[in-house]
Amino acid sequence: MGKLTTNRERKGEIVGDILTILFFTVIAIIFTSGYSFGVSDHSITIPFLKHSIDGQLYANDYLITQIPYYYTFLWITLGQVVAITGIKIYLLFFVLYFLSTYFAFWGIFLLAKELTGKREAGFLAIFFMSIGIMTLAEVELLAPIYLTRTQSLPLLIFALYFQMRERDYIALVLCGIAFLIHPLSASYVIAMLSVDILRRYRVIGWKGLILRFGMLLVLISPILIWKATSAPPSMHLFTADADWIRLLEIRSAHHIFPFAWDRRKLLNAFFIAVLFVIAIWKGRDTLKDERRKRVASWVAVIFVLCILGVIGSEIIPISIVLNLQLLRSYQYFVHLTIIFYAGFLLRDRGRVCPMAALVSFPLFWLTDGGVTLWGIFVLLSIAQQYLYQKGKHIAPLFPVLVVIAAALLIGKPGDFKVTSKQDESWLDLQRWAKDNTEIDAVFIVPYDTQAFRIESGRSIYGDWKDGTLTNFNPDFGREWMDRMETLGYDEGYSSLSGEDFLNITKGMADTYIVTRDSLDFSLLYRNDEYSVYIPSKEVN
Repeated sequence: MGKLTTNRERKGEIVGDILTILFFTVIAIIFTSGYSFGVSDHSITIPFLKHSIDGQLYANDYLITQIPYYYTFLWITLGQVVAITGIKIYLLFFVLYFLSTYFAFWGIFLLAKELTGKREAGFLAIFFMSIGIMTLAEVELLAPIYLTRTQSLPLLIFALYFQMRERDYIALVLCGIAFLIHPLSASYVIAMLSVDILRRYRVIGWKGLILRFGMLLVLISPILIWKATSAPPSMHLFTADADWIRLLEIRSAHHIFPFAWDRRKLLNAFFIAVLFVIAIWKGRDTLKDERRKRVASWVAVIFVLCILGVIGSEIIPISIVLNLQLLRSYQYFVHLTIIFYAGFLLRDRGRVCPMAALVSFPLFWLTDGGVTLWGIFVLLSIAQQYLYQKGKHIAPLFPVLVVIAAALLIGKPGDFKVTSKQDESWLDLQRWAKDNTEIDAVFIVPYDTQAFRIESGRSIYGDWKDGTLTNFNPDFGREWMDRMETLGYDEGYSSLSGEDFLNITKGMADTYIVTRDSLDFSLLYRNDEYSVYIPSKEVN
């Protein structure tokens, strides 16, 4: 009877965990983190996906020439899913984002339970993950948009979980799959896992090492072969020419060059490291010796990668270091910090220590809620402590209460939109272009706009977002910068004259000009904000 009761309790706890994490996922997506479609990196990835379905789309677009250097199988695969099922891209992205977030939360929950031995620590770690913590290199713990790294995140967190349980083969399989989706993120975790495996070589044996790394090599080989056989001629393994570095500094300094970063972000990263030291020191007795060594090896790898990232970008620029953006690996250190600090916050019977909550400020500092959210967190911990002393035990509800408080305080349901989040006038212009121009038409659009290609299905001359791909191809970066300067990057798009536009379109057939201003050309369409002209001497 006792065993039956225990089984029922265990099943009830599992059901409770499933529902609680589902609740956290819904709150995060709708309120605290938000969700967007059709903006940011979708400006590039959705045209890639659509082109994989219909090769006629964007046929005259210089962006499409970069597909061979965009090393991921995700968009090709999703293109086939869309082609076979007919599912709308926005719906497919949302479903995959929801599932990725849900399982990323599960992975954090299980890893926190494994490392701290506390179920409540798992829920608190999910809370910290969902409030918009921004790590080094402008990487959010939970991105509010479906990306390759969004899809790879649950795989990589579960990889850490399984290695913590000494299930190396499962961990490496998950890393191998993640590498096919987002090689950058997977590379950091592969390095973490590999060092720990090598640390245990005497136990594993040479045969075990060969089997593990051989299997991993087979899994990641499609990307390695792709990279080896389709690398841009201007990209070198080690040499980084000054012109390419200049372009990266202009376009992607926030990801690559730490000396250009806001000092507050660097200071916050330091304080987060202090929280990790405090939490790991206080919880050292709960970690078994082998697990302590594993965590230490993971952290050591992350810090070595970060140091190499600083040296290889700011001191002695090295091409492969710039490509790998090694300071992005710090996100996994933050994941470990929120786990251990969640464990440090908890006392007997799951109570949150008010003093520990007070010290947690760095986790909140640069989030949307900031000081206010931190204050609510501290006040709730004090209220919980007061009620406990009065004989009322609400500790199990604390994670739910703080999530609800965060939703009410920093909730941004306006940032949640399953369909395109672009401005309506910009969408209207794209719909007009799709319905009224030929598929091979090219649009010249203001360089400070983005994502025109998505709904229009038409090529553009270029925009600022395209420069993201400079990191993978220096020659493309030079071409992109030439186009930005042609579009008035120095003085502004509105500074361009009719003659400037005629020079841009010279030799280009079926070209249209989009402006916020009036031109002495034939007007084809106008809405509240934008006008479309054809480049001719005919006065409007």
